[in-house]
Amino acid sequence: MNTLSHGLSWIDLEFLGRSNVIATPIVQGPGGVAIIDPGPTTCLGTLEQGLQAHGIRWEDVRHLMLTHIHLDHAGAAGRSFASIHTSPCSCMSAVRST
Repeated sequence: MNTLSHGLSWIDLEFLGRSNVIATPIVQGPGGVAIIDPGPTTCLGTLEQGLQAHGIRWEDVRHLMLTHIHLDHAGAAGRSFASIHTSPCSCMSAVRST
């Protein structure tokens, strides 16, 4: 995990074995953890390893945020949300329906 500022970091998802292609921002605060754009389903294992390496469990995640619905941003959203369904969690998107 790469730190940007206090409580704000990102995990390189190593998409197709390549670094610096897709990253998932992680926001940590007193209320828990928020994951922004969990990435494609094929990178879910890398995301889980990145979270675990920094002591973050799915149970710590309280928010799953999507900037938009493209597979490189939100493909793993369903499986991610299923992993945290036992704790109070919200899933939100910046996408508006018109």
